Amino acid sequence: VIDAWLDERRIDAREASGYVAAYAELEGAAVRAPDRAVARTAAHSALVWALTTLRRRHSYQSVWAVDDGGRVIAAADGSDTLTTAERHAATDMPNARRERIVGPALLPSGNARLSLIMPVAGTAWSTIVAISPGSALFPYVMRETGGTATARTKLIARDPSDTMVYRVLSPSAYPPSEPFGLAVRRSQAPLVWILAAHGVDTAGRSTDVRGGRIVAATTHVPGSGWAVVRAIDEDEAIAGAVARFRTEAALVVGAVSVLVVIIIATLID
Repeated sequence: VIDAWLDERRIDAREASGYVAAYAELEGAAVRAPDRAVARTAAHSALVWALTTLRRRHSYQSVWAVDDGGRVIAAADGSDTLTTAERHAATDMPNARRERIVGPALLPSGNARLSLIMPVAGTAWSTIVAISPGSALFPYVMRETGGTATARTKLIARDPSDTMVYRVLSPSAYPPSEPFGLAVRRSQAPLVWILAAHGVDTAGRSTDVRGGRIVAATTHVPGSGWAVVRAIDEDEAIAGAVARFRTEAALVVGAVSVLVVIIIATLID
């Protein structure tokens, strides 16, 4: 589900990159135009309009076109300012030449942001699409199919300011916490969190942050630096098997008892 959600956002980011690539070509052609200033202004206005339309259509926080020096070439109307991490990813694009994901991160304003940084073909520029994870991503993580009492899903990552701290990015129902509110040092972090945050996909019995026994599975999200951890209390996970075992055991005991009675009756006769 998370991969499918990200793929949809990537499609939008690539669409924005297409607009920026077209603008770069128009800007180059404007050099030969009789009135350079008018041609450049028209091309820039068209780019801002395209980025603004994309932002409004999908309710994104912000959309920017950024050059390899970290300068904003164009921004959708209503866009916020770039964070240091977003600007760094843009300036590193000539070396990376690949998609980058920044966040989810909590901003000083109190808002959360997840950003996709996409290269622009034929240039060293980047397109950055900023998304609100609270309304767009976290509902997918928190959504449960029903039928269980203790199943839960978390997004786990190492804290960028202290890599010895493992942080739950999404809201947590167990233990209860707000987005980014649950952070645990490595010495107290569950092993399944550590493996997940380091990109190791695994499944099996483990312990949760409170020391309870769980059955968990993890999968990392490529290029993001975070992972999905899905867990359920061990007691609930094996409850069905225990119930079936007891039922089968009762049937076996009943059958053996009947057989014993028949044998004893035969011996008496």
